[in-house]
Amino acid sequence: MVATEGPLVLVKSLAKAQAQNFKPAKSLFVTKHLSDAFFAAGASVLESDELADQWARTFSDLLVAELDKSWRREGVDPPLELSAGAPNVFIGVHHPSFGGALNENVFEILSVIDSCDDHQLNIMGACALAAAEADRIHIVDGANDAGVDVIGLWAKGETMGLCTCIQSKAYADKLAAQHVEQAMDAYLTGTMKPMWNTYRSVLGVDLLPGLARVFVIVSKGGFGETGFDAGRRMGAACIGPRRLAVMISSKFTASELQLRLDRLSGLPRDPKRNLVVYLN
Repeated sequence: MVATEGPLVLVKSLAKAQAQNFKPAKSLFVTKHLSDAFFAAGASVLESDELADQWARTFSDLLVAELDKSWRREGVDPPLELSAGAPNVFIGVHHPSFGGALNENVFEILSVIDSCDDHQLNIMGACALAAAEADRIHIVDGANDAGVDVIGLWAKGETMGLCTCIQSKAYADKLAAQHVEQAMDAYLTGTMKPMWNTYRSVLGVDLLPGLARVFVIVSKGGFGETGFDAGRRMGAACIGPRRLAVMISSKFTASELQLRLDRLSGLPRDPKRNLVVYLN
C-alpha cells in the first residue's frame, strides 16, 4: 500500500477512520499509530519508524480537521484533543487531563443509535424529546403520516406551544441536499393535509394560546456539507448521531435507554398514545 498509493493516502485514511471511531480512546500516540500502520502496509520496521516521524505532523493536522468535520460540525466537542504537554499525542475521554464534555455514556448510546432500524431511530428521537422535557410525545410514522415520524409538544411553561416534528432517516450514509429537500417538501406538504387536524386533536393544540412548529431531521448516518446547507436554507434542524447521543445522554444512561427501546419496540402502533409515561 505504501509503495503503490503513497504515504499520504494511508495517512488520510487513518485520520478519517480515527475521527469517525465511535469507541473512546484514552490516548493516541501518533508516531506509534503511524509506525504500526506503515508496517502493516508492507514497510520494514526501520522504514515504518522513519515514515511515522515524517508524517506525524501531517496526520495530526488531518485528524484535527476530520474531528472538526465529524464532531464539531454536528455541534459536539470531539472525543480527542491534542495534549498540551506532549507533542504528537492526542488524549481522549478516559484520560484524566481530557477537557472535553464527552463521557463513556455518550459512546455507549452512540453504539445503540448506530444499530437502529427505522422504528428504533424513531424511538431515539422520542427519547431526545423526553430528555428535553416535552409534555407530549407521539410516534406517528406510517402510511399517510404527513411527512412526520415523531411529534413532541411542550404544553406548559416558557416553551408552551412549541411543537417539534421529527423525520427520522436510518440510512447508513450521510444525507445530502436532495435528501433534506425531499424531507422538508414532504413535511411542508403534509402540514396542509387532513392528517394534521388529527395531530392537532391528539396534541390538544386548541387548548394552547398558539403553536410554533419546528422541523427536525434526525439522521443515523449524519449529514454531508450540502445537507447542512440545505437545512439552513430551508429552515430544518439537522441532528446527526453524535448530537443525538449527547442530547439523550443528558437524561438516560445507555442501559436505561436500552430498556426504553425494548419497551417501546414491543408496543403496537398507536399514534394517539402519549409516550411520556413510558419514557420517564
